Amino acid sequence: MGEDARVRWGIIGCGQIAYDRVMPALEMAENCELIALFDPDRERLERAQAKAPGAAAYGRMDDLLADGAVQAVYIATPNHLHAEQTIASADAGKHVLVEKPMALDAAEGRAMVAAADRAGVKLMVAYMTLFNPAFQAAKRLGDSGLFG
Repeated sequence: MGEDARVRWGIIGCGQIAYDRVMPALEMAENCELIALFDPDRERLERAQAKAPGAAAYGRMDDLLADGAVQAVYIATPNHLHAEQTIASADAGKHVLVEKPMALDAAEGRAMVAAADRAGVKLMVAYMTLFNPAFQAAKRLGDSGLFG
């Protein structure tokens, strides 16, 4: 796959889930490139940058969102920040993958969806259960009609 076909990612929140799971996944994916990092905690940001030395490190989220090379962001911050950061990311024209829970309530969730729709960007929630083979098998069994 050519370099130009890669999705260029920024991470908002460089805590454990981003560091242990998402950063390695982006590194393994042939169609992704991690190019930017943001965390207000200098230690977490430096730790993440040591793992992804080619990524720009930002101490302010607005600076990452202003980076025109970033096409999509992964948001892995405390739950109460998800709506605000998702809306800001969408307003900046970035596609968003936000950790669960998506929002604190339905009103926040609707505002997030509306922001993505207005901006014409994709909004997804990092909810891997849909792709878990055990859950897929259970769904197939349930759909088969074998059970009353």
